[in-house]
Amino acid sequence: MLGFFREDPLFKPTSLFEEDTDFPKTVILTWQDGFERELFDRYSPAEYSKRLCVGGLYSRILTFEPDGSEAGSDLRLPGSLSAREKNHSQPCKTSPRRHAEFPSHGKRPIAFALIPAGGPVVSMVMEELHALGANRFCFIGSSGCFSEKAGDSLILPTAALRDEGTSWHYIPDKELCIAVDTAEATENFLSGAKIPFVKGATWTTDAIYRETSGAMKKAHELGCICVEMECASIMAVARGIGVEAYQILFTADRLTSESWDIGRLKNMKKAAHAVYLDVIVGLATHVDGKTGHDRGVLNV
Repeated sequence: MLGFFREDPLFKPTSLFEEDTDFPKTVILTWQDGFERELFDRYSPAEYSKRLCVGGLYSRILTFEPDGSEAGSDLRLPGSLSAREKNHSQPCKTSPRRHAEFPSHGKRPIAFALIPAGGPVVSMVMEELHALGANRFCFIGSSGCFSEKAGDSLILPTAALRDEGTSWHYIPDKELCIAVDTAEATENFLSGAKIPFVKGATWTTDAIYRETSGAMKKAHELGCICVEMECASIMAVARGIGVEAYQILFTADRLTSESWDIGRLKNMKKAAHAVYLDVIVGLATHVDGKTGHDRGVLNV
C-alpha cells in the first residue's frame, strides 16, 4: 500500500459539480433499494436535476420533505420485528407501544441517494454531494451480526475496524480503528426517542466473501459486534472533508466461528424497511438544524 499522502488531490469533485445553495444540507444514504421504494410510497420525492457520477452508474438524487407521516406510523423495533415480518399485517403483541417525540422539520427538504455498497463508492458519493452543498450524512444499512449482544436490535456503531482500503486515503495509517465521532449525538437521539439499540464497534471489510473464522474471531477480540462494508470509510471521509456523518446499522445475516445464516439479508420485508426508514428520517430531521418548535410524535 502506498500509504497516506497529506497533499491536495489532483482531481476534485468541484471539477464536476458546482455548489447549489438550494441543495439540502442533510442527505440519507443507503445501499438497500427497499428504502427507496418505501420513500416513494410515503413521500413522493422529487428527482434532483443532477446525478452522481459514481463509477459511471449516475445514481439519482431524490429530495423530499418529511411531512409528519412518520409520526403516525406503527413503529415496533426488533426483536419484535421478526415476528412482525412473519405476519406483517398484524401488530406484534410482545412489543409495548410507546411515543417518542421528534422535533418538527419545518418543511426543509432532505436528500436521499440509493448507492452501491462499499467504501470506495460511498467516498465518491459523499465528496460529490458535499461539493453540491451537503454537510450532514445519515447512513443506514444492514450488518452481519456475530455477537449475542446485538441480537435483533438496531446497532449504534461507536468505532470501526479499518479492514478496508478507502479510509487509509483520508486519515493517517497509524489508527487501526476509527471512532464514530457522532455516536454520542446519535445515542442521545435514539435514547430521547426511546428507540431500543445496542452500541459497539463494527468491523468494516471490503471483501464480503472473505469473512473467515479467524478474521471474525480477531475482530470480536477487538470489540466488534458486527461486520459491514462502509462505516470506517464514511467516518474517514467525513473527517477528511469536514462534514458530519451519522450511522445506524441493523442486523440481517448472522455469523459464528463455524457457520453463516442468511437471516433477513435476502428477503427483508416491506415492514422492516418502513420501520427503519422512520428511524433514519427521524435522525436526519433531528440533525438538520431544526428551526421549528412544534414537536411531532413517533410511535415506537
